[in-house]
Amino acid sequence: AIMGFFGDREEIENHAELAVRMALEMQARVNAINEKSLLWNDHHLDVGIGINTGYVTVGNVGSEHHKDYTVIGRHVNLASRLTEEAKPGQILISHRTYNLIAKMFKTEAVGNIAVKGFDSPVLAYNVLACAD
Repeated sequence: AIMGFFGDREEIENHAELAVRMALEMQARVNAINEKSLLWNDHHLDVGIGINTGYVTVGNVGSEHHKDYTVIGRHVNLASRLTEEAKPGQILISHRTYNLIAKMFKTEAVGNIAVKGFDSPVLAYNVLACAD
């Protein structure tokens, strides 16, 4: 798994857009790798991506002997749960992220998803492509 986050040190106003563009580019690159790999083997790489928007705790987390610079919190957990729910090739985003990018990307509503650690189902959307 890979976790990325935007907005540390300096605020980035279009963080949600950048995250979705990065996810689309990642899927495009995975597809290109798969096309090339068909030339030498039958293994297929699949990636599911989850994106959420919200305030998180950022900093060094751990003990005196081992610390990681990371993000933690409810919004991080939701992004992780969306990633777990995403099918190969799918980019799932939360409703909060959708509200920030809806005019820039083609999406489809997936509906409410029951996710571990959340009392209520979470409304999710699948990102299909850039709107332009």
